[in-house]
Amino acid sequence: MNNQSITVIIPNYNSGGGLKKCIASIYNQLKKDDRIIIVDDASTDKSLSYIKEYLKKDNIILIKHNTNKGVSVSRNDGLKIVKTKWVTFADGDDTINNHYFDFVKKNLNEKTQCLCFGFYYIENTSNKIWTKNCIVDAGEEFYKKIICLEKSELIESCCNKIYSTKIINDNNITFNSKVKIMEDYEFNLEYFKYIDNILIFNKAFYNYIYNGDISASSKYKENLLDRFYEIKEIRNKFYKKSHYQNEVDTFNSSFLIICLNNLYKKGNDMKTKERRKKLKEIMNLDDFKRIRKNKNKIFLERLVCFLSFTRNITITDINFKIIHFIKNNFQFARILFRNKNRGS
Repeated sequence: MNNQSITVIIPNYNSGGGLKKCIASIYNQLKKDDRIIIVDDASTDKSLSYIKEYLKKDNIILIKHNTNKGVSVSRNDGLKIVKTKWVTFADGDDTINNHYFDFVKKNLNEKTQCLCFGFYYIENTSNKIWTKNCIVDAGEEFYKKIICLEKSELIESCCNKIYSTKIINDNNITFNSKVKIMEDYEFNLEYFKYIDNILIFNKAFYNYIYNGDISASSKYKENLLDRFYEIKEIRNKFYKKSHYQNEVDTFNSSFLIICLNNLYKKGNDMKTKERRKKLKEIMNLDDFKRIRKNKNKIFLERLVCFLSFTRNITITDINFKIIHFIKNNFQFARILFRNKNRGS
């Protein structure tokens, strides 16, 4: 394999016809030594039937699971057989724009450790498009670059980055298969521990296609607060040697707000007493107290402070139930929250 060869790992679980669109967007950009690894995670739909012609190609490899093991195991299984110098990822229902790999290969050299790009978010139901990019000076200090990725929300995915296969293999870096929340983020921070530079481009090539709610944000996520504690520890350890503790505290507080809102999402069958116990736990954390003290609050922080102004658990719980009822049942509120969240 040459020094610019790239493998794209695509986990697939019931991606339907989207899988064909995904592969088609990638395949015509590949050179002779490039590869696509499709890991089918025991799909029950016709995903693979849509790509029969591609499975005959020499540079496309298929791994099939007999049972559903999750996206992290799928990616890890793909990583085990990567032979190219570089590797990246794509989800089975997303696409990549033309000229992506041409651009990537122009910027690969012996000193390259990681490349990072922006995203296009495409709302499938309306074809509305939002762009997320990050503007960072190439000579900026390493941790400052990572902080900028955090602020622009580009750090949380593995699909907008090009990784060195050698760095991954030498340090046994894998996706955490025991979790289903922020596993990409954990993988990235683990990878960043072993590099000292990253090239960030103010360009978007990857099309993240969703049906109106980014990352299924309208649904309740079980054990999210437990994951908050884990991510906080991982994040604090990574940034321990940096000089950005204030920014790190802000990221932790933002995640805590997500955990708080999660208590009122659809699908949470907690009893009132149990929910209020979790709410009290959140409100007693230093990260929550930091939100209350922050003078330059973003929209969600201001709202959280307003709804919890009495610091009485019962009243605060009722306030959050009311605001989420409004959000879930009135179109103007959904638009307001979506726009404010995207803007922040």
